Amino acid sequence: MSKMDSFTAHLGTVPRRLLAAIDGEVKRLGCEGYVKTIYVGWEVGGTLVAAVYPHANRVEIALALPEDHPSQLLKDGTHLTWRSLPVAVDVHLEDDFDLVSALIEEAVQRVRTGQHDTYLPVERFMKRDRKVADPTQPPGGDGSDLVQEGPTVT
Repeated sequence: MSKMDSFTAHLGTVPRRLLAAIDGEVKRLGCEGYVKTIYVGWEVGGTLVAAVYPHANRVEIALALPEDHPSQLLKDGTHLTWRSLPVAVDVHLEDDFDLVSALIEEAVQRVRTGQHDTYLPVERFMKRDRKVADPTQPPGGDGSDLVQEGPTVT
């Protein structure tokens, strides 16, 4: 059984079919895919293009598109923690795949041609933001780079 088969085995029919369609599309566009514990990602030349998170009745796709992209389908994707994938789209129906396919193709082209230059200055993990001044340097180890969301506990 492949990693993708293992990953999709527990999914409902709609998320499984949507994930298969997305996988086929990004591979057709020349992307390399990989499976992690909670998502499937695709990259071009080592740069992430898209990441899919399956849910009970839909999939959520984070994409390498600019934050100010005009598509009404897109939403803020920073909750997914990718610095280079600031927007996301929810897909509930297989019939919606054609609309999403154009966004996937645009993301692949932006990465492939070097146009994608969106790298958010903050990484988000477990309701904490970590400022990233220089993406080539590791953050400080003293915790001063973490800013907790919400009220301060004293």
